[in-house]
Amino acid sequence: MVKAAFIHRLPGLKFSERCLLFEMGSLGVFGGLADPKYLKDVLGRPCLSAAELNNLYEEVETEAAWLEKHNGGVAAYNELVYPPLLREIYDPPFALYYCGSLPSSNSAVAVVGTRNPSSLGASSAYELGESLGRLGIPVISGLARGIDQQAHRGNTAGGTAGAAVLGSGLAEVGPASSRPTAKELLAAGGALVSEYPVFTQATRFSFPRRNRIISGMSRSVVVVQAPARSGALITADYALDQGREVFVHRDCMQPGIGEGCLRLAADGAGTVAVGEDLLKDWSCAWEKPAIQYGAAAL
Repeated sequence: MVKAAFIHRLPGLKFSERCLLFEMGSLGVFGGLADPKYLKDVLGRPCLSAAELNNLYEEVETEAAWLEKHNGGVAAYNELVYPPLLREIYDPPFALYYCGSLPSSNSAVAVVGTRNPSSLGASSAYELGESLGRLGIPVISGLARGIDQQAHRGNTAGGTAGAAVLGSGLAEVGPASSRPTAKELLAAGGALVSEYPVFTQATRFSFPRRNRIISGMSRSVVVVQAPARSGALITADYALDQGREVFVHRDCMQPGIGEGCLRLAADGAGTVAVGEDLLKDWSCAWEKPAIQYGAAAL
């Protein structure tokens, strides 16, 4: 955990260099990765001074203690616990911080949409999440109020727990309205996930960036309800770039609040309402996984 987080936080490294260091280095405070000479030898250039490296090491140890207390960890790209579908995208994070149990399914579904849905949009997201849960398919979303939270709650009610990808560090879940859903998700055996160090505050730029992880962890993306300008459409764009299938909810394509869904449908997105609709499009039989995820709590 410490090793992955330490490498993840080293500034100015290429992705391939982080992977190389993870495979090669030890993590002694006075040797290995905390040794500026060792880093210079491996990278071919200076990285940080000894004092800077030791300060970083202390910060990472503090994060590791928090993660251990909250049933968390750090999954490096090189490790088996790293979400398999996320490996396929062109710009995966080197490491993911997580609390709970990361879904191992290759058939997770991202369910996203507006923070201010209509009553129909909210109920549609819940019912879609619930139907996916009954099929054993985890939902990946962003924990935001509105469509995201309804999809998470429906998924756990259906008997499956997915993952919420945050735009902040794991210790900074917000706003306050998101925290009850986060606790429910963890208690049901799901996970909170972030590429940002544990105590990182969210910014206006971190949320769009995290959307590539929501789509990257998923086999398909469903936009339930989205106006013409919506973060959910950023997730759809990432999904298309990543070669993922994009769908819209067929009951939520009204003008105005559903304008984004109308545009996606006009561009060729399929329409679904329940999990079984996705299975038809996947053209496969489906057997609910027998393995259940372990429970966790904040």
